[in-house]
Amino acid sequence: MYDNIIKVLEIEHLSHKIESIDAVSTDGIVSFHIKLKKETIPCPLCNGITTTHDYQNKNITHSISTNRKSYIIYRSRRYRCLICKKRFFEPNPFTINKDRISHYTKLSILEHLKNPSNTFTSASTIFNVSTKTVIDIFDDYVDPNRNKLPKFLCIDEFHVSKRTKHPYACLFLDFETKKIIDVLKTRHKSYLLEYLSSLKHTELDSVKVVIIDMWKPYKDVISKVMPKALISIDSFHVIKHINDIVNKHRIKVMNKYAGNIEFKTYKNDKYYMLKKFHYFFTKEYDNIYNGYISIPKFRISLNKSSIKDFLLSIDDDLTEVYKIKEEYREFNRNSNFDDAKELLSDLITKYRNHRLEDIRSFGKLLSNWKDEIINSFIKSDSNRRLSNGPIEGTNSRIKTIIKTSNGIKSFKRLRARIIYSINKDVALKIPE
Repeated sequence: MYDNIIKVLEIEHLSHKIESIDAVSTDGIVSFHIKLKKETIPCPLCNGITTTHDYQNKNITHSISTNRKSYIIYRSRRYRCLICKKRFFEPNPFTINKDRISHYTKLSILEHLKNPSNTFTSASTIFNVSTKTVIDIFDDYVDPNRNKLPKFLCIDEFHVSKRTKHPYACLFLDFETKKIIDVLKTRHKSYLLEYLSSLKHTELDSVKVVIIDMWKPYKDVISKVMPKALISIDSFHVIKHINDIVNKHRIKVMNKYAGNIEFKTYKNDKYYMLKKFHYFFTKEYDNIYNGYISIPKFRISLNKSSIKDFLLSIDDDLTEVYKIKEEYREFNRNSNFDDAKELLSDLITKYRNHRLEDIRSFGKLLSNWKDEIINSFIKSDSNRRLSNGPIEGTNSRIKTIIKTSNGIKSFKRLRARIIYSINKDVALKIPE
């Protein structure tokens, strides 16, 4: 008889208990008056026979619509024991204890918050409750435990806020599954040592490789707490370092030709060409557009080969650092774990004896991180080269959570929101 209303309310599991439902709409608010069938319930105190004493209406928020407030007006039956006279209400199938929000609404709110782009405020608007109520629901039901350390562990930091005591938090992630292991409130060396030292040795020893960026405290902590684990650095950070050197030289050369002189041909306007085509020096050449590239200032179009040849003809030192960058990229792209040690040693020797100071500095960096660079050629169980690529993708979603929330003051809540939104399989806890 009430099947359609029951389906709308998403309470099909209670259909056998419902005696009556009446829907009333007034002033943009929909109320569903529900009364349950009477059950034989013994007294919880003496187990005696009971009878119906009276009824009490309970208003329960039940958000089934995004544009209208909706409530269940639950006509709750109160029993009275014929022996000890105790009075008590029948079990409430819509909420826990004395809550005024239905299970369905709470679960809908929590489902909404699984999307990193959604906020506590957007949930409050959609489900017609206050933002504080949404936050309270989240805090009551979401408190994820850390996951066990994986065989291939990624570690990286992300920026939280300049206004907090710890501007950078630390993220642990499983390279294979891309699941978050834990989120720590800071990347400080002392905190990481304390955190990891609290774990069992058997769990620490299960980690085979730890992938990090080139922040030395990570290396120091891993070496001390997980001596059996190899350390690998993400090759992206090494490439970024040599790209920065190339850019430094490009800007230095470019500024030599700065001025207000109007040139009639691109070959004379070196400043303009070095500035406009800056990406030629750091981007993979194969990824640059293969067709003719327009240069509106001189009303011509050139292919990328012509542009590259011209740029590299401007300055010998700039050409040299560009070739070093391409040489290292070739090593990074085509080497493997078996030949990387010998090839890298040759590059280090060459760079450390180079005439340019920046290249000598780069050679020193490669020497300091030699083992970690070699380890970056290790393949995981899924035959993928180790990198922090998975964690960088996760960091972008974390940035979305922080940006859309306009900051979350409680780190405990931020940690819970990040793990809950990204891991997806976080079990909800039962509120006390």
